[in-house]
Amino acid sequence: MKQFEVIDNFLPLYNWDEIFKFMTGEYFPWYKTPDKIPLNPIQDKEYHAFTHNIIFDGKYYFESKIDYADVLMKQLKKIKGDTQLQVIRAKANMFLKTKENLGLGLHYDITNDDNYETLLYFINDNNGGVEFEDKTFIKQKENRAVIMYGRLKHQSITQTDTMERYNVNINYRELV
Repeated sequence: MKQFEVIDNFLPLYNWDEIFKFMTGEYFPWYKTPDKIPLNPIQDKEYHAFTHNIIFDGKYYFESKIDYADVLMKQLKKIKGDTQLQVIRAKANMFLKTKENLGLGLHYDITNDDNYETLLYFINDNNGGVEFEDKTFIKQKENRAVIMYGRLKHQSITQTDTMERYNVNINYRELV
């Protein structure tokens, strides 16, 4: 696999629309991230985000009316072909608008495993996105997926042009 691949129009429109309405609706359960994140370079900036964990350590943490992780993984399997995939972690993120685009800190999603890939799925359009260690920036665009090697350092970049920025982050491995 290349270091990363960008796929626009990742899901059929009806799937994207269903996930968009579900996540941006008033009944989707969001949980505030900690005020202080270790090694976060923007500790002194005003910054707020919310998460929704659905799968953690390979086990369902939260069940919902729409299994967005399953919808995304089924599409990924179609793209990857005849491959078995195991989800390690799946979560949704909601970032709130900031006054300037802020990098939230270069990191690996999973620190104790080298054998995984990440599917980053963007729900809505905005000027935030993901940035890699080499400063390559991929702007968030609705229904865009970024598939990347798990041990590729990256960081979220906040948005300044929309009140909320929504994405889904799924870490998975191919089973042999």
